[in-house]
Amino acid sequence: MIDDLRTEVGAYGSPWAVTPNIDSLASEGVLFENAYVHFAACTPSRMSFLTGKRPTVEQIEMGAAFQVHTTFLNGVTLPDLFKANEFTTSSFGKVYHIWQDDADAWDRVGENEDYNFLVANELLTSDGQHKHTTLRWTSDTPLPDEANVAAAVEHMGSLAEKPDRFFMAVGIHRPHLNWIVPEQDWNLYSADRLPKPINPAGQTGAPRFAMPAQNEFINHSEIKQYGNNLPESVATTLRWGYMASVSFADRQVGELLKGLEEAGLAHNTMVVLWSDHGYRLGDNGVWGKWSNHTLDTRVPLIIRSPSLAEAGGRRERAIVETVDIFPTIAEMMGLSAPDTVEGLSFLPVLDTPGTDWKRASFSFTVRGAKPFTTVGESLNMGRYRYTVWTDRRTGAVKARELYDKTIDPDESVNRAASPEYAEVVGWAESLRARGWRGIQNDVKARN
Repeated sequence: MIDDLRTEVGAYGSPWAVTPNIDSLASEGVLFENAYVHFAACTPSRMSFLTGKRPTVEQIEMGAAFQVHTTFLNGVTLPDLFKANEFTTSSFGKVYHIWQDDADAWDRVGENEDYNFLVANELLTSDGQHKHTTLRWTSDTPLPDEANVAAAVEHMGSLAEKPDRFFMAVGIHRPHLNWIVPEQDWNLYSADRLPKPINPAGQTGAPRFAMPAQNEFINHSEIKQYGNNLPESVATTLRWGYMASVSFADRQVGELLKGLEEAGLAHNTMVVLWSDHGYRLGDNGVWGKWSNHTLDTRVPLIIRSPSLAEAGGRRERAIVETVDIFPTIAEMMGLSAPDTVEGLSFLPVLDTPGTDWKRASFSFTVRGAKPFTTVGESLNMGRYRYTVWTDRRTGAVKARELYDKTIDPDESVNRAASPEYAEVVGWAESLRARGWRGIQNDVKARN
């Protein structure tokens, strides 16, 4: 589970990313080109993955309390299911937002779980002062991700000595802020080898609240002075830090895959790589996440499995959602997902390329002070992304967005009010009315 990784990966077509290990995994497995999360933020997305449930507006309103809200964990979580079926379960790094959320589901929890503390220590001295005086944040000491991956690899060795089946979750924190990496990862890039910001001037015809108000690192002492008006030199350095962090995360993936091989477990172990949401690097004039834009909701998803040995290098265009991963993994392992799971196993897609699948994915975001007054519900339909913004108090529609990604892959021009797209808007609205349950029922009826 990789934090804040958008599809800026070589296997997904990025001309900039140095990601040989993820690319190699994709060459041996199935890469999903249209995988979407339900809310572009860490906690709700991870909760959704691990419970198979879709987050709600009310849960987002809980903020930090949501991280330890046990009622959301009622039912059987993904590690619960494996543990109940006599798999050894282990967690290393940031899996849930904080590991205590589901502590009894794990037989083994890594020793470096307090990520908020550890990441703060990367930036701050004991008296709370910043260690860094430059935006080029590099480190020559081991970082928490490296410690967690090393612990996971060591644990693989002990697992190889037993006949038990196992479920291991490893959370890699980079490229989440703060973008501190070893020098070797920083040196993979240069100022002219970085993603260019997509439509930095902002969208045309979109409501002002389509994008969040400010970037998420606005309070960092070295950036706060600029607000959202970052000088190009600062913006370049930040993009550099993000991409160096992507390559650092890729190296951690490589260590895990190498460890699996050396433990003699690779030949009969399924590997799933997923990110909790995407990220904007000045795209549409905004940094961070918390939007319905495809840059925020579309994520890498790669599955390599011995049962899919002939599928290596396959690119699958079927639309899948985060809640679908739980029932898919369960079915592939011969287990039954609990009734609380709200996703749909896409094993038929893995078994039969080109299977007619979901017409849309569903995600949402919120705006305004708590209690949130405005909700944006979004459908990604492959070619189109359709979003409806409603007043939560009255239910009135405040705005609509429609983007045609065949001619506008950057989602720069809102075409919801264009007469030539009236039929598309009508079709998208009918899918929204069907809801995720209706869409899944349609899939079941067709297959």
